[in-house]
This record gives sequence, C-alpha cells and structure tokens, in this order.
Amino acid sequence: MDYSFGKNEKLCSKKDIQTVFEKGEKFASYPFFFVYNPIIENNQNPVKVLITVSKKKFKRAVDRNRIKRLCREAYRLNKSILKESFKEKTQGIHLAIHYIANTEKPVDLIMENMKKSLTQLSHEIKKNIG
Repeated sequence: MDYSFGKNEKLCSKKDIQTVFEKGEKFASYPFFFVYNPIIENNQNPVKVLITVSKKKFKRAVDRNRIKRLCREAYRLNKSILKESFKEKTQGIHLAIHYIANTEKPVDLIMENMKKSLTQLSHEIKKNIG
C-alpha cells in the first residue's frame, strides 16, 4: 500500500480547480463537502485532491492549518478506498474536499467520517462512470 501524499496527487492547477467548482458534482457528508469532476485523460494518478477550510468559520490561520493537516492525514490513510474505483479504468477524478463544520472535530471522528465519505464517493463513481 502506498500511504504517501505527494505533489503529483494534489490538485494545484487554477484552471482545474475552477473547472471542478464550476462543472463538478457535489455531495455532503458531514463534516465534509465534496465536489468532484471526472476527467478523461489519466496520467499516472487517477485522483487529484484539494482540501479547503473556510476562513470565515476559522479566523486564525493556525486553526485552519491544523484542520487541513488532520483532513490530509485522514485522506492519506484512506485513499486506497477511492483508488480502487480506478484500477482498471483510463479515467480519473479531480476532487475538492471542503471542511464545513463550525468547530474542530476530534481526530478519530475526522478519520471515521473521511473513511465513510470516501466509501460513499467510491460507490457514486462506480455507479456514474462504469
């Protein structure tokens, strides 16, 4: 299993980010809000991820950064759930994960909800793509 979360797995391109938010499909799974956009060209990584936390809800950068760090860690440990959906396919997905809770949740709750949310997203993808 690959538990890394390198630069090539992160959604960084402004054009791609804009496309995800304009044309992407959405669903909420508390405390996360997912926006995803299936892509046809698949280089090496079928899944590229962006994690955001609202500046309006968390004024201090320290708090936002801690929550993003926890979300990244939860994603990193559970990303294999999502990657299994693309094992035999030439397609991929751009994914934005937005933390929507008003307070910082405990680490175990974030981990559990991320796992549940990625499983739900995996079923959505299998149903829509193939």
